[in-house]
Order: sequence, then C-alpha cells, then structure tokens
Amino acid sequence: MTASTWAATPGCRSAWTTRCSAARSSSTLRRTRTSIPRRLLSSTRCSPGGLTRCTPSTAGPSPRSTLPTTSQQAVASSCATEVYLSRPALAQLNVIIVRHSHPMPTLSLTYSYCLTAAPNLSFWSSVPSSQPRLPAPTAPPAAAAPYTVVFQTNEGDTPKILAGLMSAQWLHPAHGAAPVSWGINPGIAARFPALVEYYAVTAQPTDSFFAGCSGAGYVYPSKYTPADRALYYQHVEHVVPPAMAAPVVVDIWDYSINQTQLLQYRSTVPAIQCFTFQAKGAATNQCLPDGTPVLQSDSALFYPQLNISDPAGDLEQRIRHVASQHPAPFTIIVYGLLSKAEDPYPQTPELALAMANRLPKDKFSIMSVTQACTQARDHCSAHA
Repeated sequence: MTASTWAATPGCRSAWTTRCSAARSSSTLRRTRTSIPRRLLSSTRCSPGGLTRCTPSTAGPSPRSTLPTTSQQAVASSCATEVYLSRPALAQLNVIIVRHSHPMPTLSLTYSYCLTAAPNLSFWSSVPSSQPRLPAPTAPPAAAAPYTVVFQTNEGDTPKILAGLMSAQWLHPAHGAAPVSWGINPGIAARFPALVEYYAVTAQPTDSFFAGCSGAGYVYPSKYTPADRALYYQHVEHVVPPAMAAPVVVDIWDYSINQTQLLQYRSTVPAIQCFTFQAKGAATNQCLPDGTPVLQSDSALFYPQLNISDPAGDLEQRIRHVASQHPAPFTIIVYGLLSKAEDPYPQTPELALAMANRLPKDKFSIMSVTQACTQARDHCSAHA
C-alpha cells in the first residue's frame, strides 16, 4: 500500500475496500479477548475461560501497597495466561492488580508484558500489509551544535496511540517541519501490521522511530528471572528486524535495570544502537563498556507540565537550564508531550518547530533520537 493509497482511502473506501471487507469477515471469527473488568481486585479468581469470566471477590479493597503478595502474583500470572494462552502474556495496564500504585513491576514479576488495548484490534489484526517496516533514519548532520535536543513521544508501547494517529499529532500542520521521534512497539507490526504500515509510508524525512517502552512490550526486565529475561530479549530480537530498520533505539522503562542486564540486551539484539531512559533526577549521558550510549532525560523535561500562558517560552528556559548544568557535547531529551488534540497545550511537532526557531543554532541542534544516538555512539567510541 502506498502513501497515496492511504490518503485516498479514509474509512475503507476506494482501493482498500476489498482488504477491509475481508478483514471484517475474518475479524468476526477472531475476536480479541481483551474484556477485563476494571474493578479486578487482588483476590479475583480466574476460571478456565479466562478473564472474560473472572468475577471480583466480595471482599472490599484493602489499603494500597507497592509489593504484591505471592497470591496476587499468582492471580496476575493465571489471568494473563488464561486470556492469551501464551507466555509472555499480553495484559492490560491498570486492570490487573489495579489497586497497586505500581502495576507494571507486579505484572513483570509474572513474566508478562503489557500491550494496552485499543479499538478494533480484531479488525486491524486481519488487514493484510505489504510494508510494515519503519524506515531507516537519516544520518546526523556533519557539523552539529554542542547541545543536541531530542523530542521523544510517549505511549509507544500501545496500539491505541497508533490507531489514534499519535493523539492526532501525526496530522498536525507542523508535522515534518522539525525532527520528532515517535515511539512504536515493534511487536505491534507482527500483530497489527497495517497500523505500522501507515506510519512507514507517510513518515516525513524528519520523523524517526524508537522501540518503546522497554523494547517490544512494556515490562521491567529487571523483575524477570535471568531465564525469563533472556527469553524476553530473544522475543525483542525476533520482532525488531521485520518492524524497524537498524539502527534501533530502545526506550527503557525500568529504574532498577543494571549495566549487566543492558549489555545482555544489547548482545542479544545486535540492531540496538542506544538506550534512552526515563528520568529520575538530573539528565545523564553515559556509555556502556561496549560503547553503547545510555541517554537519560532530566526530570524537568520528562512529561513537563509547561506554563500554559507561554509553553514554548517555558520549554526553552528549561532546555537552556539543563544545558547550563552539563558540559558539551550533551544530548537533552524532551519526553512525553503527546497530549490530546483538545488539550490546551501545543502539540509536539509545534513545540519542536518552536525550539528549532528559538534556540540559537550555534549552541543547539534539534535532532531525531537516532541521529543523537549515532552521534553519542561516536563520542563513546572516541573516549573508550
């Protein structure tokens, strides 16, 4: 399917009608079982039929805790396995053991990973696709400024963000005017290839893509046993090459993952060039012993709550402040600005363009995350 075909076929019209009709027919036989009660308590019992037949216990909720009990882990494992009949299992975030403040570490303890639901997945799983692979990024500029600024979007682990056109930001008039890096779970290409095909054929030269969150399914790899962690890394290696052109950047969501586990990840998935990391304080740019960069966002730029009266001005000051705290060269990541179209905040493409116009070009370069990682990898190699 070409970009022009996509543009000419909204809502299953024109040349896509046959494919959509076939998908509708097939999807009636392949319903995705994602109906999970939202008030699933820790003592929920799973029947052999799976979560669609789970019923909450009559016991009331107990105080929130951050550590799951053994029985709660067993419930999560049983429910995820019953519904999807595979391991690693897919599960819905915020519904399995929802009463815990940190559901993902709990889910990770069961050797499951999260792929949040989206509308019409049974339909999308049946639409054939000839080109789901996301394109390779362009090389970084030969002469870069001392500080590199990267815009990374959030929600990359979920098909809902793809089905929703990146919260409608993919259609923003400023899309393509400045570099933006979009998170996409490469495992989505295997299950819903036509969703990924759309982005592959409509991407602009300024677009790049990274694997998020944690690779190919939202998980805390450090919570896995060594054997299960190795299986997850093999799963990522299986789904990445058909979905994403190398080099690949993986956005790690796991505060506890250590250097040894990252090195194992990198050696299992050779296409990985770089890791980005969720913020936990000041920004850092580090190098693993094998020369792989690990770039971490600053808390002030991680899901930033910008001043509504002057969001671009606020963001510019935050970027300048982070730069002032670190000697060049340094990569500054702005993470998590995918807001809903109706929200009062500017959209990510608009803010990226504003920073490209406002920040002095002799000090700041706006780049894709892959370009920044290529540059950082060269720096790591030169200072090994």
